[in-house]
Amino acid sequence: MNKAGSTIPIRTVRWADAEQLLDFYQRLSPQALHFFRPWELTLSAMEEHGASVEAGQAIGIVAEDTDGRIVGHAFIKNVKPPGQTSAGSNHSTLLSLTEKPKRLLRRMRSLLVGLPLPRFGIGLSEAFRGIGLGKTMTRSVLQLAKDAGVPRVSLGVHKENTGAVKLYQAIGFLVVRELSQQERNDSLEMVLDLKEWSGYGEARL
Repeated sequence: MNKAGSTIPIRTVRWADAEQLLDFYQRLSPQALHFFRPWELTLSAMEEHGASVEAGQAIGIVAEDTDGRIVGHAFIKNVKPPGQTSAGSNHSTLLSLTEKPKRLLRRMRSLLVGLPLPRFGIGLSEAFRGIGLGKTMTRSVLQLAKDAGVPRVSLGVHKENTGAVKLYQAIGFLVVRELSQQERNDSLEMVLDLKEWSGYGEARL
């Protein structure tokens, strides 16, 4: 890894980062946004992401340049279902403790059925590519997920984005199927089993 990629400051996303995050996405080139557009480019979408990170329902980190501008963003969505706190009290606002055990279990299962697999994504400003920053941020956010007990993570990547595919394979992601994003079967879905992933030690941000 190029040393430069490991010396750029990386920190956890905050709700207050919404405007800076929106600015970061708006500065990405049309080609970059073709490959990577995980949400609508609106301030409310950025605020929602920051709030979900602070609530423990998502993981998000950003890299900053010397002027404090965000130049990279890596995240994992759907880490915990809405309503599940970071302390692990399952759906406390939706379930009554006075319910009979069997009914409670049925309701818990119905709430969890169909929940999406935690989803990884990363974007970098063009000027900060090719220096190892992408690999550093990817490994950092995956280590945070592993430390939080997330069992596995998925991602979608365009087939023509060969550099990203190779990076994910080198980290340990496996191709599980084809996806249709802009066009039919133009992408790959990849999954990483974090229980088996060795990582590189505890992530400290």
